[in-house]
Amino acid sequence: MARNFIRCLVLGLGTGWLLSGVQAQSPSAVCQGLESTQIGDLRMCASRDGAPKGLQVQITFGDMSTGKAFAEDAASEKGRASLCAMVPEVFKLDLGLPSTGTHWLPKPNRLICNFGNTNQGGFEQVVASQSPPPEPQKKSEQAMPDLTGPTKKLLARDLAAQTSKWNGQRIETTMSCFYADRNDYRCIGGGTRIDVSRVANAEGRQWVEDRCDTLSKSTSRACNYRIVFVYGRYTTHRVSDRSEITLVLPVGEVAELYPASSGRR
Repeated sequence: MARNFIRCLVLGLGTGWLLSGVQAQSPSAVCQGLESTQIGDLRMCASRDGAPKGLQVQITFGDMSTGKAFAEDAASEKGRASLCAMVPEVFKLDLGLPSTGTHWLPKPNRLICNFGNTNQGGFEQVVASQSPPPEPQKKSEQAMPDLTGPTKKLLARDLAAQTSKWNGQRIETTMSCFYADRNDYRCIGGGTRIDVSRVANAEGRQWVEDRCDTLSKSTSRACNYRIVFVYGRYTTHRVSDRSEITLVLPVGEVAELYPASSGRR
């Protein structure tokens, strides 16, 4: 992708950048442009003598397959940074200007690469409303469910009932638990499985990761745990052509684990 991006820009520059002339001037910046290259339209703005040094490259990707591919890459923060990092090499720039930000405008598919001081007349300014929406909150950053206070004690087989009547309630039950993978803890019993991505209490996390990290260990009495969680929802998980189990998903996929033999919580 990187080599193709550089090649397309170089081809575009070679076919007429210098012939395009000055497109626009302002007291602070001079802009040149080139239309209809293989990847789209190019425009470069540089500060005039006497103004704070700044450079801005604008690439409006076209509808051809090459332009669409680069547009998809530019839609992510990492992709924008990667593409803009190639700009100085393509334009043979050695101005000693640091990168001062990248922007992606979905309409009209425009990538903006800023170097130096571009907060002045003649450079395109991106207002807050044009910035991409914030990324969805990750599971690890979600609000911690409240696991303190009274719990509703249920047998594992009670949880096999496919019902929503426990939604939002603090539940306590006992099952065999297994440390399957990073951020993946599975507890099973009575036709029910509970999947947890985070064990909230440090001692519970240490116990299950040290003592129950293989399937063979998970069948031992040491891997029986009391599980405290807030009931989120249920779904089903088919284990064979003729049978399935109820899969319970706690709120935030968070739970506390305590050895079943311990009365401490």
